[in-house]
Amino acid sequence: MSSGNRPDNEYDKKIEEKKESLLPNLIKKLPVKQQQIIKMYYFDGLNYLKISKKLKINRIKVGNTLTSARNNLRLMYKNLNHMD
Repeated sequence: MSSGNRPDNEYDKKIEEKKESLLPNLIKKLPVKQQQIIKMYYFDGLNYLKISKKLKINRIKVGNTLTSARNNLRLMYKNLNHMD
């Protein structure tokens, strides 16, 4: 049995690596604003306040957009799993 998100076996490990390698392509499929906020938050390390100032939108909008982006990415991953 695994703890957390660690893969149980080599197959699971390969699946996780495949997903990680697909992430940039999946992000490109998101709406532009979601792409921007995902990149700023996860890759640039900016917090909600800094993102909101940079994009001139309020923090609530940043949070809502980030949540939508995560949900969209989860759905895309789920659809990939059904295609395997």
